[in-house]
Amino acid sequence: MDAHFPYEGGEYDQWGGKRLARLQDSLDDQVWEFVGGQRPWWQREALEALYDGAIRRMDAQLERVVERLRQRGSLENTLVVVTADHGEGFGEPSLLRPEQRCVGHGNGGLYEALLHVPLVVRPPGGGSGRTVSTPASLTRFPSVVDAAVDGAGTPERAFVDGPVVAATNGIDPDTQQRAREHLSDIDVLTTPADAVYRASEPVRKTVRWGDAEAEVAVPDAHARWIADHDASSAIDIVDELSTAGVSAEADGVSQDVEQRLQDLGYA
Repeated sequence: MDAHFPYEGGEYDQWGGKRLARLQDSLDDQVWEFVGGQRPWWQREALEALYDGAIRRMDAQLERVVERLRQRGSLENTLVVVTADHGEGFGEPSLLRPEQRCVGHGNGGLYEALLHVPLVVRPPGGGSGRTVSTPASLTRFPSVVDAAVDGAGTPERAFVDGPVVAATNGIDPDTQQRAREHLSDIDVLTTPADAVYRASEPVRKTVRWGDAEAEVAVPDAHARWIADHDASSAIDIVDELSTAGVSAEADGVSQDVEQRLQDLGYA
């Protein structure tokens, strides 16, 4: 299993231990007990130690896969990509709405803890490593795969000069029902939020959550601050977007695929 809750590092748990494992087992709801104030925030923050063990466990499996590719002589002909669909929150406060804090990955808002995820790319043949600080959009990533197959181009195709957009419509109906069991007012959590990332030094993230907006400086994965409270000009990019006509329906999905999605928490 991946690093979703419950955080299980097994032999790789070097930071959590049995006491935090018991705390995790005692939770009825790992998100809303904290958001609703039924549990203190220090407990949520402490659980990050267990999460670190789960990540270390994933690292070990990635190491196993890469090493097996190397043993088979396939690594030099393989495009290796490591990334994530989202991060995980352990009580990080929102810059826009400081009274709201990020827990897990589904309680509203566009927290940097959720959006700033790893992206490690090794093209076939390897090459000298370097760090790219430009925002990346995985909507462009199929062209990276095509370039690797054709032997033309480089992974830089995933990095764009223009803005990268992220958005949420707020918590879904099923989650709203869980939230109401712990909170009397969930209106802000059902409010849409938008973010526009632009390449600069440091990277700028223009974000809007309901009627709150700001421009945030994001120099790296560990730091962020409000650079300007006026975000209207960049957010106009979101308002001008139109639908791509891609269906959201999952017609024709087999029972096996549906079950695997449910096991991963996506259905």
